[in-house]
Amino acid sequence: MLCTRPTNCIIVAAVLSFGLSSAAVAGERRERGMDVDFESLKGEVWRADGEWVLEVRYEIEIEDRLPRPGELTLVICIRDGDELLLNEEGTPFELIVPLDRPSEVDDDEIEFEDRFIVVLPNGAIRDPGHMRLEAAIVSEDDGHAVEHRDSSVKFRKPSHRRHIGIGIGVGVSTGCGVGVGVGIGF
Repeated sequence: MLCTRPTNCIIVAAVLSFGLSSAAVAGERRERGMDVDFESLKGEVWRADGEWVLEVRYEIEIEDRLPRPGELTLVICIRDGDELLLNEEGTPFELIVPLDRPSEVDDDEIEFEDRFIVVLPNGAIRDPGHMRLEAAIVSEDDGHAVEHRDSSVKFRKPSHRRHIGIGIGVGVSTGCGVGVGVGIGF
């Protein structure tokens, strides 16, 4: 469950405890005179230099009324199998993105589309093949989750590349000969 503040935990816990699936909660929502739609949420995780790296891409569309600056925030938690990913303090690891810089603005429509990369806490990932993103667009006025979406995280497996090198050397001695050598390594 998504927890930004204690009141948000209660609100989201109540929604989730009533068994509403993401399909029932996701989609277009009319909230305070605006349609809020979670167009997409994608994640990809991979190992780099001994650390887990997560890339998140999102697209959110709001119609009919433009939100006030600071009115809406995107909050993302990460699930590893059945468990929430925790930070060093033992609380849910949250990615918090204020929706205050739209990528596109039309007459009655505003779009937030972006991507970010974050290094995950050491030792937090048990099974990268079973990770999920749980996201909510939260109203900063009352902590209400305006829209909810979850998505699986793609696990980018490490590639096993072979490095092939060719070396050429030339040697000249003070004696009576000249030598040339070629080597190939795999």
